[in-house]
Amino acid sequence: MKLPGLPAIGPFFRMLIVNGVGGAVLGLGLCAAVLWMDVAGVGSLIARSSDPALPAALLAFMLAITCAGVAMASALFSYAGDDSEKPGRPRGRRRENR
Repeated sequence: MKLPGLPAIGPFFRMLIVNGVGGAVLGLGLCAAVLWMDVAGVGSLIARSSDPALPAALLAFMLAITCAGVAMASALFSYAGDDSEKPGRPRGRRRENR
């Protein structure tokens, strides 16, 4: 998919972007769940502060960044790529018998 005005990106970077955005959305959902369920009193502590927007934004941003990084890393580790070798064939040099 080519967006107007942007260069075309390959499937690898598209996979990283999609997984990063998905992880960030998951992190924002996790933040909302933590605040709504008042896990360890975090929601009520933030609600009683003099400026509740700043700690809530920091919590949301940090959870979004962390979950995006985890999602991108798991996608990277499971990426198969273009292997020209046959599946199941061992890689590397053959050991000589001594």
